[in-house]
Amino acid sequence: MIVNRGETKSIKVSNGTVDGILFNVYMYAAAVNTTISISDLNPQELTVKAELTRSKKVINVCNDNLKVLGLFSAKNYGLTDWAVGHTLTPKGVSTKEDMIAVCFLSFGGCINAKDDDELVIQTVCGRGTFGANLDQAVSYVEFNERVAIGVERATPQIVAQVVQANITNEKYSIGDGVARLTFLNFDKTDIASQVINTLQLASDKLQASVNFYDIFNMDKNVYTSPIIQYSAAGQQLSLYPQTFTLYAWHGGKYDILDNVFVNASYNSSNVSASQNYVVAQKFLFTPELTARAANIIGKHLVDNHEAVS
Repeated sequence: MIVNRGETKSIKVSNGTVDGILFNVYMYAAAVNTTISISDLNPQELTVKAELTRSKKVINVCNDNLKVLGLFSAKNYGLTDWAVGHTLTPKGVSTKEDMIAVCFLSFGGCINAKDDDELVIQTVCGRGTFGANLDQAVSYVEFNERVAIGVERATPQIVAQVVQANITNEKYSIGDGVARLTFLNFDKTDIASQVINTLQLASDKLQASVNFYDIFNMDKNVYTSPIIQYSAAGQQLSLYPQTFTLYAWHGGKYDILDNVFVNASYNSSNVSASQNYVVAQKFLFTPELTARAANIIGKHLVDNHEAVS
């Protein structure tokens, strides 16, 4: 689905499995021999909303701008492809430069849309999405659902809260079903001017009290895979040096946290407006969905057994 500047487009999924949204942003220079860069794109002007209607109830999967959702999704995977982009055609004396930036907005799990379910994915391309160096008429955003294989044992959700400017302390009630918790920072280029001072996390299974360097250490050595650290992708980690994973589910049965509260203290002079966010990836569990997932898993087991018999 293509959405141009000033447009709103939607995709509806009523029969299938989806685990996220693929975004391809195409940028074309307004004039020949002009260098363009990712700074000519304002992802805050791209609003993404995914809503699942099930049994006449509406479940919010995500609803935020792609500045927040993009960094949250791409933090350790493909961040340079999103935060730097790729030049497709270099500028020339008679050639207009163009480039692409790509992002996979992962929901964090599968959504099985079936029966009366309907998943609606909407993207709003604001009029300020593309900067003055870009040709407004031909630059555009392409987005599509990512078709997946999997069973929806719980419905994934992404929720974000902005950190108020110059704040010293703030408490966040994150709730139940928390699989991942991330602190996003957009304006710091090193770790010298620390935004977070200390952080306390309380939940049904995990209690933690950490300082800035604990957070920095755990982000790199606990929540970031060594495979990423030692690969070329590890270079991404310096792009947003004060964006940290505060907690990440490792896939164990008891790793998802309930009753999550976060108490963060900040160095207020380093907290700029709209530059810091606390983002959680959660799962919504219901008895009906648990029963449906069990039936699907049972059917898959029978199908797989018959396939190899």
